[in-house]
Amino acid sequence: MLSYNLILILSSSLYVVHSLKCHSCEFQIELSNSLPNQSSLPDECRITVEDDISLCKAYIQVNYLTDEIYIWWNAIPKDTVQSIANNLDIPLPLNRMQKSLTKFQFDVKFKPKEEIFLGANIFCQSNDYCIINETNRLLSQLNALKHVSSKIQKIYQNLLIQSPMNTTSESIINCFHSYSDRIIQCTGSNDVACFIGIPETSTDIEADCIRNSDDLFVSVSYYITNPISHIKNGKSSCSIHCNRDNCNTEEIYNNVIKIAQKYISG
Repeated sequence: MLSYNLILILSSSLYVVHSLKCHSCEFQIELSNSLPNQSSLPDECRITVEDDISLCKAYIQVNYLTDEIYIWWNAIPKDTVQSIANNLDIPLPLNRMQKSLTKFQFDVKFKPKEEIFLGANIFCQSNDYCIINETNRLLSQLNALKHVSSKIQKIYQNLLIQSPMNTTSESIINCFHSYSDRIIQCTGSNDVACFIGIPETSTDIEADCIRNSDDLFVSVSYYITNPISHIKNGKSSCSIHCNRDNCNTEEIYNNVIKIAQKYISG
């Protein structure tokens, strides 16, 4: 199952000298709506006060086909920060010159049904209400992205997806094969596609044929530091399942990431 995460970690330029207090609750809103004001938040949005709180966290998931946004705020203890950094493959803690680090993940699914998702995980430590401020800022950005999400989907579809779909009993597709560093011909009973990405068991990009043309998608993730000019410093990756000839080359892999960065981060 695709994951839909965007990570933002906000670091104060000064040392935090008080115990951080975080909101803790979950709720849903429509994409076109702004965050409710403090008095209108759900009753369970209480402030959590604990001595070992290092970060306030918000998880945000956006479905651009249904215009639904799910928001979950909670507190993150100090002893879990490093494991979060390891799991997300991001550099934590931030240095004092960095205001924030944002990790984006954008997922476009073509088959078995079309879906467009962008998510958000926000980790904030600048003040007790920074999680509300950062959520509001991201909601504005996500709402603006709604107007170009279908455009990105169309660009990816033209680049990666064969149209019309091949309905013959025997399909043939040319895919890049990373182990031999060449294009190979893949054949199968109407279920052949190309793949490129970094498997969970590896740190290197791999590309090959796959035997599942009913699961076609793009999943892009990358992070940037704030200010935005540091975008090129962030690590980026993507996973592609596609059914157009030569759609899984490293050139297309890099192009798919650049397209997402262009439209999401500007």
